[in-house]
Amino acid sequence: MAADGTKTMNAKLSLAPLKSKEIKPEIRAWMNTDKDVKKVFAKPIVYQEKIDLNPKKWNEGKLAKAMEGLVRTEMQLLANRISDIKKKTEGTRSPKEQKAMLKGLEGALDDVIARIQDKCSEALDELASGKGEAQAGIALGKKTMAKLNTLSVEGLFKKHAQTGLDSIKKWEGAKDKDAAMKDAEKNIKTAIDDLKGTGKDAQNVAKFLLDTGKKLKGHDNGQLAKFGEQIMKKELHPQLQKLDADMDKLEDVLTSYADVLSKGTLDDKSAGGFKKDFNNVMGLQATGNKTVLAMKALEGQWKRIEKDLK
Repeated sequence: MAADGTKTMNAKLSLAPLKSKEIKPEIRAWMNTDKDVKKVFAKPIVYQEKIDLNPKKWNEGKLAKAMEGLVRTEMQLLANRISDIKKKTEGTRSPKEQKAMLKGLEGALDDVIARIQDKCSEALDELASGKGEAQAGIALGKKTMAKLNTLSVEGLFKKHAQTGLDSIKKWEGAKDKDAAMKDAEKNIKTAIDDLKGTGKDAQNVAKFLLDTGKKLKGHDNGQLAKFGEQIMKKELHPQLQKLDADMDKLEDVLTSYADVLSKGTLDDKSAGGFKKDFNNVMGLQATGNKTVLAMKALEGQWKRIEKDLK
């Protein structure tokens, strides 16, 4: 039985990978036309849980929409993994290669489903424990904002760009080009893993703030409305958008370079292109640092809001 003032609702998330907007149109087309690939992604990704909430603030439609926004990062991760696997298996595939590709896609899907289930479970637990309409409205962002205290991208762009440049320089001077590419691939994969931790934390906070600014501006609760207005200011909003885009640029350069290395197709022309890309990425460091400082400046206000709304 739901507590006084609440109603038991069915929090349900249902996402169809074959229709996901996070996946590029050409990749979606491939997923839908290759019958084996289509079979892997035929079933929707579903998460479902009963939850007691204030019906004045929440309904099942709002819950479903909030959960979709919550797992945007995970769906983007799935999109990236599908794209990477497709790139690595371009052209005519033998039955053995087709089987390996499908296994890779299944593994990527299983991993993302597990991530989505964990994230939804934690978020709904927080939401259910929230007290008051205003607190319920911001509960889904608590874990994201909690990362502000330790958030840092100091040296992140430069470090990973330098890793790429150093590997190209080593490859250029190497007698055994294949060995140099394998060594470079190992280092770049380590850089990508690091980016998915530190870098994605910063990007996720930026994404949350961008989304929250729109939702809270004009909120009935004065504190929340003020917080939303502060995020939407012309001094901060474009910075958040740029950090989000710049993180994507860094990830794209690293994954593209890793793909070429894994295929063993690095040559003088492509090396020159990646040099240019990595040098461009280095130039993003200053604005990245500035944006993180601006985000951290919001931490005190956020904590006051949480305290007042307990």
